[in-house]
Amino acid sequence: MRTTFTKNGRKNVFSFLLKKSLTVSKISLIIILLAVSNGRVTAQDCGAVNSPSNLLVNGNFEIASTIGWNTVNANFPAGGGYQICGDYNAVLSPVSGTALASQSFTSLVPGTVVTFSGYFGTQTPGQSCDPKISIVFLDASSNVISSVSQAITTDVLVAPFALGFYSINAVVPAGTVTTSPQMSITCDFLKMDALSFTATSSVGNRVWVDVNGNGIQDA
Repeated sequence: MRTTFTKNGRKNVFSFLLKKSLTVSKISLIIILLAVSNGRVTAQDCGAVNSPSNLLVNGNFEIASTIGWNTVNANFPAGGGYQICGDYNAVLSPVSGTALASQSFTSLVPGTVVTFSGYFGTQTPGQSCDPKISIVFLDASSNVISSVSQAITTDVLVAPFALGFYSINAVVPAGTVTTSPQMSITCDFLKMDALSFTATSSVGNRVWVDVNGNGIQDA
């Protein structure tokens, strides 16, 4: 038997196929959104970590390593699973006592405003392992002048199963020779990615940014 489509019949078939196509598209979109929500696929703005104003060496761990960071009592490998930008994130855990990872800067004069930010998370219920980020200011004898810290309260084992964004800032105090952004934890794991450390100085009522240290206001 031959089936003959009328003009209206062709319209009905086209309408049916269009609805099926839209349904498939909606399903695909839902799958993508679910992937984003579980922390494995992200659409975060990676501009800060890749900016020329970021003073950190290897703040995104995309060389599959944590080279550039100083550690004490720590395992600090780069791996995957909680990356925000690119393919890698880092994981800090203690060998004994308090695990510490840091970088140090000696060219920041008193009065400079510094900001340390990035994505962090732990998997310790109640954050009992004291996971935190800090900015520490040291004098010429490596004595601590002052510091600011922020506890990391994001649990990566709780939905949305992803790292959370944290940012701290401070003004470099008088007597500072070394400024050090740091991460620390006393047990378990502190996961991180897309770290940034920036410095901004104020001259009168003007914000002065001179990352390359050439004495000229950066564009």
